Amino acid sequence: MAVAIAGTATLVNAQTDNDYKNLESFVDSVDRKIDNKAEANWDKVEARYAALKSKVDKKSDNFSDEMAEEYRELENRYESLRKEAKNDGEELENEAEQRLAKAEKWWNEKKENTKENLDEAGDDAEDGWEDTKKWFSKNYNDLKEETRERYDEMKKRYDERN
Repeated sequence: MAVAIAGTATLVNAQTDNDYKNLESFVDSVDRKIDNKAEANWDKVEARYAALKSKVDKKSDNFSDEMAEEYRELENRYESLRKEAKNDGEELENEAEQRLAKAEKWWNEKKENTKENLDEAGDDAEDGWEDTKKWFSKNYNDLKEETRERYDEMKKRYDERN
């Protein structure tokens, strides 16, 4: 009977470590994959985190002081990553919006000036658009779908004009 109890206690500890490692691996993957993406599916990420965390929470009363501290640090790390990634995504999206608004403004201003100075207006608009295209080529996949669609529509209009 004592052997069975000792074996069970070891199994529970090993399972606790395994659940903790799964949670830690998930937080590591969030750190690597979600950073600076406006289009991240946070509902899915949060659901997976909650499921993994609940397994560890059920056993957290039996943690050593050291393991309990590691767990608190992991929870804090996840919260920091989540907030930082959301902020970075919002900043990326805001920059995209500013660039699109600037490109639209250039086109509208240069369109009005075209009759007066066609060559200069075209060069100015093209310079501004090239900068915008370059930025979007680097950040396109990290943007929200509606921003990508807005950019694609502008690019299509620009390409039709040239």
